Amino acid sequence: MRFAFIPAALAATALVFSAAPASAQQFDHLKCYKISDQHSFTTLATLSTNDLQAAAFPDDTNCKISVHSKEFCIPVAKTRFFNPGNPKEPPMEALVGRDLANDFLCYKVRCDKPVVAPPASQVVHDQFGPRAVSGFRTAKVCTPAVKLSGGPYDEPVPYSALLRQVMLSGSSPREFVVDLMTSLDAEYMLTEITSLSGPAGFSIAGVEVAARRDCAVGSVALGASGACNQVWALRLTADPGTCTLNGSYQATFRYGCNPLMPNCSLVDFTLPDLQVNFTLASSNFCA
Repeated sequence: MRFAFIPAALAATALVFSAAPASAQQFDHLKCYKISDQHSFTTLATLSTNDLQAAAFPDDTNCKISVHSKEFCIPVAKTRFFNPGNPKEPPMEALVGRDLANDFLCYKVRCDKPVVAPPASQVVHDQFGPRAVSGFRTAKVCTPAVKLSGGPYDEPVPYSALLRQVMLSGSSPREFVVDLMTSLDAEYMLTEITSLSGPAGFSIAGVEVAARRDCAVGSVALGASGACNQVWALRLTADPGTCTLNGSYQATFRYGCNPLMPNCSLVDFTLPDLQVNFTLASSNFCA
C-alpha cells in the first residue's frame, strides 16, 4: 500500500501594526522590482480574508489571475530622513509591523463583483500619518516566493508503505511495532517524526528509527531510482480491552536535506511538516 505525501501550501505573512520605538529596525516593508516573467497563462482562485478583515473586506470569488508577474518584492527596512523644511511632510510616526521573511511575486487579478462591497472610504494610518483612502477594487495578488540557488526547484514527491506489523508481547499490555517505510528523492530525507496519533484504545509508546540508513550516496538506501528509503519503527501499546489494530493512524514528518547531496532546494526555504495517513488491520488478538 502506498501513500503520497502532499505538501501544504506556504502561507503569506500578515502585516499587523503595533507601536515600537522609532529606532528599532524591522524588515516590515516590501521593496518591489519591475520584472519580466516567462510564465504566461491564467488561473482561477478564491481570495479569502481572515476574520479581522472579513467584516469590511469580504472574500473575492472567481478571480482570474494573470500568471505573468510584473513585480518581485523583498522585505526591507526603511530609514526615513525627515525634512522639517517641507510644511506638507508629516512628523515621524512610530508604527512598525512584523518582520517579513518571504519574497513575493505579484500578479494582476480580476474578480467577480463581491456581494458585499468594500467600504467607500477607509481611514488608515501608517508611518506617513493618518488619512482617508477610497476607490477600493481588487487588482493585484502577491504570492510567497523564494530565490533558488541550486537551479529549478524539484518538489519532493514522497511515498510510504507498510512493511510489517509485529506483536512483541502477548500479555497485557500488548505491544506492537509497525514498520513504516518512506521513500523520496535522494536530494531530501525525513529527519524526524514530530507526532504520531492513532484510534481510541491505543497509546503511542514511542518511535524508533529501525533502519534510517541516512540515505548515503552509493548505499543500497538510495536504490536504483535514486530514492532515499527510510524505515521507521512505530511502537504502539494497546489499552486493556482493545483487541485489534484496526483504525486510521497519522504520522507527521519533518523534511530535511540529504547532507551528502548537492544543491538541495530546502537550503532556500523550509517546507511545512508533512502528514502520512495509513490504516492498520489485524485479527482479534484477544480471542
